[in-house]
Amino acid sequence: ASVTINFPVQLLCSVGGTYTLQDNLTLLSSRSLSIFDGIFDANDHNVTGYGMFANSSRAHEIYMGSGTFTLQGTGIVWNSFTGFVIHAETSTIIISDTSATSKQLFTASGDVYYNITITGDNVTLGSSNNWSCNTLTLNNPGLTNGVQFNSSQTVTVASFVAEGTAGNLVKISSSSAGTAA
Repeated sequence: ASVTINFPVQLLCSVGGTYTLQDNLTLLSSRSLSIFDGIFDANDHNVTGYGMFANSSRAHEIYMGSGTFTLQGTGIVWNSFTGFVIHAETSTIIISDTSATSKQLFTASGDVYYNITITGDNVTLGSSNNWSCNTLTLNNPGLTNGVQFNSSQTVTVASFVAEGTAGNLVKISSSSAGTAA
């Protein structure tokens, strides 16, 4: 049975501790998973919530496994600090909120992800740091704002997929008008 949590989650406040999921984790409403110290191992399970945050410069890691991390919030939905070690394995991050309210995936320099899928609208990928992923899929055709790339970063992608059709296009833009992203 999956686990559903409906309280503000501040996980991994244990220096040197390891938390390992034994089943899928669903955080209700505006609840986010925050990692302060230690290791979080998704153990190939799915995590669904408002967002995912690495909230300190102290030693902490995430093992994402083959799970799907569905981020349903607005504002900053993924925030990775320098020193946060990401073991992406074969995981997928999905940013899914389709409202016009902005969503941001902030990355630390050198972050490496496996799959990132955007089904939401008005999503900004990255910050001023360079990052990479195996597959980046934009599956948000026809939405008002689309996806924006930060103009001061380099994103390296092995496979880029934009899933739109004639008259129902995926919108891609730069954070700085007239500057390539």
